[in-house]
Amino acid sequence: MQGVEYAIKRYEASLKEIERLKQSEFPYPNSSEALAELEKVFQKQLDALGKLTPANTPLVRKNACTQSLYTLFLYTPFLGLILRSTNIRNAFEVYYPLLRIARILLGPSVRLILSSEWDYSPFTYMPDDELKDFVLIGHPAQESSNPLLIPLAGHELGHNVWEQMGLSAKYDSAVRKTVVGMIDSQFWVEFQQLFPHIKKGTLETDLFAYETWLPAQIWGMRQLEESFCDAMGLRLFGEAYLHAFAYLLSPSLPGERAVYYPNMKDRVDYLTVASKQMSLTIPSGFGDLFDAEEEPKEASQKLLMSVADTACKKHLPEMISEARTYANTCMAPTRSQSVVANIVEQFDLVIPTKGKVNITDIINAGWICYHNASLWGSVPQIESADKLRILHDLILKSLEVTEFEERISAP
Repeated sequence: MQGVEYAIKRYEASLKEIERLKQSEFPYPNSSEALAELEKVFQKQLDALGKLTPANTPLVRKNACTQSLYTLFLYTPFLGLILRSTNIRNAFEVYYPLLRIARILLGPSVRLILSSEWDYSPFTYMPDDELKDFVLIGHPAQESSNPLLIPLAGHELGHNVWEQMGLSAKYDSAVRKTVVGMIDSQFWVEFQQLFPHIKKGTLETDLFAYETWLPAQIWGMRQLEESFCDAMGLRLFGEAYLHAFAYLLSPSLPGERAVYYPNMKDRVDYLTVASKQMSLTIPSGFGDLFDAEEEPKEASQKLLMSVADTACKKHLPEMISEARTYANTCMAPTRSQSVVANIVEQFDLVIPTKGKVNITDIINAGWICYHNASLWGSVPQIESADKLRILHDLILKSLEVTEFEERISAP
């Protein structure tokens, strides 16, 4: 029973920590609601462990402890994210405008948690049934107060939309057919050199052959998901997504590329294609900001990566269309050039925007001002070193104003 004792102690410690976390000052209720849900999960595990007795077989006790340990590994990171969502480094002003977009895309019952994380790349947790109504998004801590990077949350929302739309299941067979077809034709010579025991035409019927090309299908699907999410971020935030993307990720990481993303140069090309289809203006020199990443050196991985890349490129138009159609059907906000121009004029006067405008227009106006080298050049009270801080303040204050207008105009 010592293993059971250890498991019980782990959960008692976790529940005590949750009790301490509940004393935090939560800036919005969704964080405390998520904490309450996790407390139920942990208490349920503790109750189950408490019912174990020496009369249970060793296997039953061991399985219960294994399951309880898995639950701790799965949900403890969520506790950290919830705690960091209360940190004052977060730009709380963006929360409700972004929550509104999340509910437009995913339904009125969605609850959102935004957190500053010690991970440079923004990410989203994909919770299971225990937190099924929650969207949890982390931003790099050093940038979590920077409202200009909020468009990157559009990419993370895209992952949740991808799941809700069931796009993995929808495109799995199509990507599989593409991968097999390309190996049988375009890549057959290289494939047979690496796998000489595989006969042409047996890729889907020979179990050993199936295992050789399966990674290409998995990587291709993941690349398509990332491309869909880029298209969703672009559709939701317009040109601001391109600026935020370049700010955070250019030129590219050194070393071999990640298998689950298109090569950075390809990814930028895909964004350019999507921008043109959405009638967006591509920033001058945008593509030149990025470098191609190194391809894998190992021969089989290099070949399968080429197959995955080709499959992703083939199905890219469908991903762009899926993102645009879904967002349009949901009536998600779009960037309005005239509204953005009006906000820029107000920012130029160092005043926040007036009236009810959407977050997309505000952030796009912010990026235009960011790139204006002469911004406030005629305002001697504003020193050059203070310009970015003041611009951030104007954006955040504008979000507060529009949130106020949104609430007072609500029926």
